[in-house]
Parts: sequence; structure tokens; C-alpha cells
Amino acid sequence: MGRYRAKFGQTEGKYFFKSPEQPSNYARMIGDKPYTTTSVKVSPEELAKGYPIDPGTEGEGYFFGTEDIPSGPVTIFDRSIIP
Repeated sequence: MGRYRAKFGQTEGKYFFKSPEQPSNYARMIGDKPYTTTSVKVSPEELAKGYPIDPGTEGEGYFFGTEDIPSGPVTIFDRSIIP
């Protein structure tokens, strides 16, 4: 386990989705392999810092700016939810 962080100079935040199938399916659709599915539990206080999104292809989720990325702990799965 670890914690999420934005890569320096590459992003200004991270996107999170309500189910593991959403990002896994998106990665499969765009051919983004290999990929890893991760999970984090977010407290109501942390969730309130996220910006609700609904990009259309992935479904509802949240965007968190770098300073508000959920603190974790992060669970890393050994496989994608959708192969």
C-alpha cells in the first residue's frame, strides 16, 4: 500500500471513479495497457474537496487537485477488473 500523488510537472490532479469497472473499462477501450487498478477509501471531508465530473465515457467520478488528492491508504490490485 502507498498513497496517491501527482507526478511533478505532468498533472495538476487526479481523477477518481465510483466503481473499479469505470477506469478499467476506459483503459481497455483506449488500449492503455498495461494498467493497474487501485482503490482508496475517501472520508466525507476529503470527498467534499473533489469536483464532481461526468465525462460521458467513464461515468460519474471526481477530480481532485494536487493539494486535495485523497490520502489513502491505497490498495493496488494485481489485475485489472476488466481484462
